[in-house]
Amino acid sequence: MYTYILIILLVGAGIYFTVRTRFAPFRMLKEQIRAVTEKPADVTMTLINIPVILILGKYAFRTIKDYEKQRKEGKEPVFYAKDIGLPHNVDCWREEK
Repeated sequence: MYTYILIILLVGAGIYFTVRTRFAPFRMLKEQIRAVTEKPADVTMTLINIPVILILGKYAFRTIKDYEKQRKEGKEPVFYAKDIGLPHNVDCWREEK
């Protein structure tokens, strides 16, 4: 499909979606240029988010697994900190079962 067939399909899809969106690529040209040329967002939040994601990611995955396990057992999921291995007591979750 890497021959002329692909080119025909891509051009056809482009024309179809251009008409279907009422020529949005042309109507929104100013907005597209503004979005591309605007100043990039502050990177401070990105620098903060990356370490937090790395630290809390494993607990998020454990929570999802615990949720799925409880759903498979037919239970309404209830979360306990010790079930996902949190190293400290979490005030909003009860530790007793």
